[in-house]
Amino acid sequence: MELSALLVQSQKQNEEKEKIMKTLQDTVEILEAGRLEKEHEVLWSKSAKEENLSLQKLIKDITEVRAELGPHPCKRGFRVLEEGNSPAWATEIHVGYYLW
Repeated sequence: MELSALLVQSQKQNEEKEKIMKTLQDTVEILEAGRLEKEHEVLWSKSAKEENLSLQKLIKDITEVRAELGPHPCKRGFRVLEEGNSPAWATEIHVGYYLW
């Protein structure tokens, strides 16, 4: 074979190898992106589960307090807020009355 023909053949082989390397790099990037997305989903799922448990505990606590107050806590009456004796939250939202 002539030297120039060998050079052309070698260049074609190098181009093929470069294409294969580019394809492999693209594949690695796609796989890495997929892995990162899965990790993100796992973190979101874990966070959602923790928040769900926190909300369940809050509901349980509210239910327990409600049970301690009896069947009709609203019948216990209202107390007019006077200056100096109102809780900060009632003053801040300017309710005027609060359940006591």
